[in-house]
Amino acid sequence: QDLEAIHSHIEPLTLPLWHEAENAFEDHWTRARADLTALGNDWDFWVRWYEAALRGQPLNWKMQEEIALIPPKVWEGDVAGLAAAIAAIEVKYAIAATPNAERIVINPKTGLLRAEIVSSLRPDYLGNVLDTLRDAVAIFDNGIGGNDPYAMIRPECDLVRDACDRYPDRPIMLIRVCRRVMQRVDAKVQSGECPKNDALVDDFGASVGGVIGDLMAFDEDVREAETARLAHYPAKLEPETIVGWTNAADHSATISEGDLKAELPAVVRLIETTTNESDRQLAIYETKSRLLRIYALLNENRKVALVKGKAVVDHVERYPLVYGSLVAILTTLLL
Repeated sequence: QDLEAIHSHIEPLTLPLWHEAENAFEDHWTRARADLTALGNDWDFWVRWYEAALRGQPLNWKMQEEIALIPPKVWEGDVAGLAAAIAAIEVKYAIAATPNAERIVINPKTGLLRAEIVSSLRPDYLGNVLDTLRDAVAIFDNGIGGNDPYAMIRPECDLVRDACDRYPDRPIMLIRVCRRVMQRVDAKVQSGECPKNDALVDDFGASVGGVIGDLMAFDEDVREAETARLAHYPAKLEPETIVGWTNAADHSATISEGDLKAELPAVVRLIETTTNESDRQLAIYETKSRLLRIYALLNENRKVALVKGKAVVDHVERYPLVYGSLVAILTTLLL
């Protein structure tokens, strides 16, 4: 069957490892998987590596090559050391796959983590974007009480105004709010809650949609982040995974400041509480993106700390708890 695939110009490694729907080794792997899992997290990569091959969806080949080229002395050392080396490579690729138009850094003055915006937009261009959004909502400023035919669109207008006030320098957040507003307005038009084929509603949609298009076109970092997010189809998170992520986000917030401190606990809770699937997927993506970066930052600084013999963030007493909560969920962040 592999040869048939080759003759049909199909890469055999993209097919299930065993072609039969039920193969003779299934029971053996079920037992082996349980045995490996019982040995602890050091064997987790190998379980995922083999199951990816079973599905015909192998892990990133470039990443596998980098893992294969880990120095022989590490391969010949203990299991824990090899697992740590593999995890570091996996985290690097997971971070690259979840761009979020920001970077997580340690504020040298406070020792706390913060999110720094990464954007290729000029400040004056972003100012024009905000003006466009404010003009779009101003279209509906003349409504009169109960006679206002656009009353149902007011919540979306409020979302846009709030976004302009809260995120004047964060284009990635502006584009995500604009997407949410467009989805909600379209749904209301289709349901008849908002006027259909209405000039003002159409102008509003054109302005907000235009902002989305402009930000995607002219901000390379936003485009990279949104393209990756829209292509990201997360696996269903088990209840215990959500609990672990929430715990890690809450702990990470205790050593964070600014928007990062406020948003980590709020966004992770949307995974379980929101009824909107698009919002849930966004919450999963953003939480994963940030926790991976926080883990990588703390892990790197932890290595430095071990070498220099001092604490990483000296005045943050809960640092070990934060790092431990991230280590506990690392496997789920790599899925």
